Amino acid sequence: MKVQRARREEAQYHHILDAVGQTPLVRLPKSFDPSCRATIWLKLEFMNPGGSIKDRIARHMLLQAIAQGQLRPGGWVVESTSGNTGVGLAMASAALGYGCVLVIPDNISAEKIATVKALGAEVVLASSAAPPGDPGHYKEVGRRLAAERPGSWWANQFENPFNPEAHERGTGPELWAQCRQGLDIVVAGCGTGGTLAGLGRFFNQHHPQVRLVAADPEGSVYAHFWRHGTLPEPGNRHHVEGVGGDQVHGVFAREWIDQFRTISEAEAMRTVHRLAKCTGIFAGASSGLALAAALEEGRESPPGSQIAVILPDSGSRYLSSAYDPDWRAAHGVDPPSCEPSATIRDLLAEPPAFSVDAKAPAETAYFLLHRRSLRPLPVIGDGRLLGVFDEAELLAAMADGRDWQATPCDQWLQAAPPVLAAEDAWRQTVPVLQHHPALVVAGETYWSALDRRHALRAFARLGLRP
Repeated sequence: MKVQRARREEAQYHHILDAVGQTPLVRLPKSFDPSCRATIWLKLEFMNPGGSIKDRIARHMLLQAIAQGQLRPGGWVVESTSGNTGVGLAMASAALGYGCVLVIPDNISAEKIATVKALGAEVVLASSAAPPGDPGHYKEVGRRLAAERPGSWWANQFENPFNPEAHERGTGPELWAQCRQGLDIVVAGCGTGGTLAGLGRFFNQHHPQVRLVAADPEGSVYAHFWRHGTLPEPGNRHHVEGVGGDQVHGVFAREWIDQFRTISEAEAMRTVHRLAKCTGIFAGASSGLALAAALEEGRESPPGSQIAVILPDSGSRYLSSAYDPDWRAAHGVDPPSCEPSATIRDLLAEPPAFSVDAKAPAETAYFLLHRRSLRPLPVIGDGRLLGVFDEAELLAAMADGRDWQATPCDQWLQAAPPVLAAEDAWRQTVPVLQHHPALVVAGETYWSALDRRHALRAFARLGLRP
């Protein structure tokens, strides 16, 4: 396959917000799904500087708030968000010199929370179990915080008309130009509904022949509301972040949508995993949802139809969730692999060799313990297990101000917990972990640790029943 690079103007920007938009459109290989009769184009919104399509609305809403005097110098941006709008607002706030407070549900990926904190935002976690209208619901918490903090502007992406306007003025015309006026269908997920509302308004007014298809996860209320105009009974919670919902928001425009397709979260995640492995496009689970809906459309469309799909964000924000097999198994996304003959090696949470040499400096052990969540840390000398690193003694040394970094690890030993062989049957871990918080696993060429938390996650992943 010959790779051709599209010609681009050399872009120079005076401000990070000027770099929002004009994201690439990449063709999905026909081999991805030979039964799809349409040509599918992928709109890579994770190429925005803040990493998602929400950079578009964050910029537009914030600049409009400044222009209208709703946000003044020294003020605070407050928002309720599932993550990506928060990243966009945190980026814009940092760039323009405003404070930023974000209310985020407690089931959102750790990567998103870490990102907004890195951008200087304050994070308030709200219960993901709180129903709409409840004072503890993340939307209501954001509303209250904005009212309580002087000089605050609540972005309120759910009702803010500048949310869909960003897509009507930007994303829609951009797509049309990139497709060289050969576009038949646009597919996007529905979170607040702003993307669909803005795209729908643009295409309805300027190119009404383009059909707009919405993708909704099972358990969301949007598809039912679009079909019947009423809210259903609350469904099962889904784990595809950023799309679906338990209520219909003010920016949602039912009239612009031509079709709604409901996709299971398992299908969404299978699709996005295959997208990464087969094309090198590393996108988030909501991208898998939209692409799965687009493939359904493409199988039913006339040959040669042109379909554009919005891929909202990157898979790098879901390494601890959608791309983690233990997480998917624990949340019922993947069926367990049912391995009754599993060994202890199969329970290990990561590649082996999680240990430290006896003569390595204690600073090396500290780095390993700091960067990894797995404990204890085996200390190895002459191919033998000497013990595990004594974290309690290290804590005391740091509190006393002692020089500890260069001392060898064999001076920080404590007795190791029970040791089991990697090839032993997995069931042998159960009685040991009932009486000890962790054990050490001995392989042919490595030593590692297995604690209760990682064992429980592995049991769920493998479908094991202690």
